[in-house]
Amino acid sequence: WVENLVGEIHQPLNCVSRFSAQHPNGDRNGRDVQVRDGSDTESLHDYWDKLLGTEEDLESAMKEGKALGDIQDQNGRWESGDPDQWISESVDLAKTIVYTPAVTNEPSGESAVVLDAAYRKAAVQAARKQAAVAAYRLAFVLNKNLK
Repeated sequence: WVENLVGEIHQPLNCVSRFSAQHPNGDRNGRDVQVRDGSDTESLHDYWDKLLGTEEDLESAMKEGKALGDIQDQNGRWESGDPDQWISESVDLAKTIVYTPAVTNEPSGESAVVLDAAYRKAAVQAARKQAAVAAYRLAFVLNKNLK
């Protein structure tokens, strides 16, 4: 349960809902925004959930986990047990990376916003970093509370 909470709070779309003319009641954390990357059309929320891959085997998970180990904390901010700070960081990422003009300028009458390679690259980098931060912070919280 703690692992899920710490992980989920680091996914930017779990911390925001965008309100716009197209979504006056909010976009339900990106679930009401359809995006297309290549031939796949899905919700923005699902797109972000899948950025680290969809493989379910242990070998793939271990490979991705080891690759995330290369991401380093640059300024000591990862050593935070403050969920309010985590939420604030996720909201900032939603504003700067998730909801870029490419996503927020939804074409009227179109079924999905087409994402380009630059968006995908920035999204993957942000998702990988957030996964590494979440793992580090989960370890921090567990070590602090389960001595």
